[in-house]
Amino acid sequence: MPNLHRMHARGLTLVELLVVIGLVGILIGLAAPSMRDLISVKRVQGTNDELITDLQYARVEAARRNHDVRVGFKATDSLSCYVLYVEPEALPVETPELVNGGDSGCDCSRSGADVCQGPGREEIKTVKLPRSSGVALGVTSEDGPIISFGRNSGAPVRLAPGGPDPGRFDVLVTGTARGKLRTSVNATGRPSVCSPDASVSGVPPCQ
Repeated sequence: MPNLHRMHARGLTLVELLVVIGLVGILIGLAAPSMRDLISVKRVQGTNDELITDLQYARVEAARRNHDVRVGFKATDSLSCYVLYVEPEALPVETPELVNGGDSGCDCSRSGADVCQGPGREEIKTVKLPRSSGVALGVTSEDGPIISFGRNSGAPVRLAPGGPDPGRFDVLVTGTARGKLRTSVNATGRPSVCSPDASVSGVPPCQ
């Protein structure tokens, strides 16, 4: 009979197994920061996309309701947020430190049905971003953290009759790990987006 040759499978030794595990650990350690940054950038993009949609929605609602519609922003230790709302006619302009109209206005950091207070105010939509989400909002505006879209043109209008003309309104969306996007609302009410630190691909850097 011919000799039969058996094939013997050779397993990994303990040393080889430890080397493989070590290499896998190193690769995971190198990839983890990149994955964390990618997730952070995607969250920033998603939040900014929703913000732009809501700003455009506020313009549409101003025309549909034949009433100026405001978007008020606020940041606390636990969250950042904004609220779309209808403001009553002929109210005095609020000072910037009274965010969202102060105690009698619309404050997105309030809970439940208490977001808007005072007669004639109507909440349209509220968006809240807990700090744990890794995304935060910040507003830069000479007029404070409120923008009002006019019923006739959809452009930013004065917060009160006789008040100053609206200036530039910027909203910064920042990721805890990585990612910054700035949305600027121009004089016609249309938003544009740029990245202050060029951290988001496909978005032009801010000038």
